[in-house]
Amino acid sequence: MNKFKELSLESLNFWVRSYPFKVINISLLVVIVAASALAPWLAPLPPDSQDLGQILALPSREHLLGTDFLGRDILSRLMWAGRISLTIATLVLLLSLLLGGTVGLFAGFYGGWFDEIAMRGVDLLLSIPTLILALALVGSLGTGLQHLTLALTVSWLPHYTRLVRSRVIIIKKQDFITAAVALGGGGWYLLWHHYLPALLGLVVVQLGLDMGAVLLAIAGLGFIGLGVQPPMPEWGTMLVDARPLMQVAPHIVIAPGLAIFFTVLGFHTLSEVLENWLEP
Repeated sequence: MNKFKELSLESLNFWVRSYPFKVINISLLVVIVAASALAPWLAPLPPDSQDLGQILALPSREHLLGTDFLGRDILSRLMWAGRISLTIATLVLLLSLLLGGTVGLFAGFYGGWFDEIAMRGVDLLLSIPTLILALALVGSLGTGLQHLTLALTVSWLPHYTRLVRSRVIIIKKQDFITAAVALGGGGWYLLWHHYLPALLGLVVVQLGLDMGAVLLAIAGLGFIGLGVQPPMPEWGTMLVDARPLMQVAPHIVIAPGLAIFFTVLGFHTLSEVLENWLEP
């Protein structure tokens, strides 16, 4: 036990000395995710609580990040906005992986007519830029959390179908698969015990990369008014509300901008670390 503790401390010290910026980025990400997840308990005030006597107040002991144009506490709104954005992004990626990844897994494994039909559908969706497709779907379905989640899921789903299918085709040619088939391994056994473990590293790394991209898409749709709708807070809508007041009260723009920046940067850094760890 002591040796394990010493090894962990040595590894931690090595990481801090060798990759200080990565450690800082991931630490900030952990703080942002934890604060967002615990917003109902950590937020100083409700996100829609107004204090008309404190409109555009500068950061103070009462309001650590100041207030917006309606006297709402920016820190509270940031935490709740992060909770909403991270929840939507997580749902989008899990649904995209579950649906698109399953199609890609069977398309690459079985091939034939199913592979042909699935890939033609993927090609059709990939021919439209991801954000444009999401914009078109939200515009046609209407605003709302369900429609936003559905639109982004449809936009990201084909990427996981193609990613998983291409890796399955590569795995199918490996010697350990040939040996498993020679020993009598059936289709479901091969998928569960060989293909899925071999796909794990690639999928986890891609999820880390896409988390930042989905958060940017959510913020972008919110910025043009097609994302999360008021009074619910969201980083993109906070930016668009603060844009006319940039010169008067820059702190209401800086806070959500930095939240988006450090969250996306943290997920990209985490993805890079996971790539080096899972697929050295």
